[in-house]
Amino acid sequence: MQDSISRSIVIFSQASSLSAADFRFVILHKPVGRGIVPSEAYNLMSFAIPALHNAATESELARYADGFGHAGCFAAGDLDEIVGFIRNLAGDEAMQVAMSQNAAKASKNFRRGNADRFVESYVLPSGHH
Repeated sequence: MQDSISRSIVIFSQASSLSAADFRFVILHKPVGRGIVPSEAYNLMSFAIPALHNAATESELARYADGFGHAGCFAAGDLDEIVGFIRNLAGDEAMQVAMSQNAAKASKNFRRGNADRFVESYVLPSGHH
């Protein structure tokens, strides 16, 4: 385990073409992952920032990453896959641009107007919209 952690730290230092502004790491504890999405994930989408999610494969974060293509999502023990994702993203400007564009598109699904329509459809009686 220590060796894997050390490898991950080395990869971060070798990924010279990535900075904190190029992608962000979002961690979600497994027991809450099915129904919780951290607000940071929505913020990153709205700023078109690709993400690396550390969450269970059955989490909402994983579902979003698969559906929108704006993030990679890996379970806590998948350190080699996490390192590979970071290396790939660091070395592939087209991947960075595509994931950024996908994040911007995904963010349109999570705006205030969408939330208002959702509430209206359940709270207001039919025909009063």
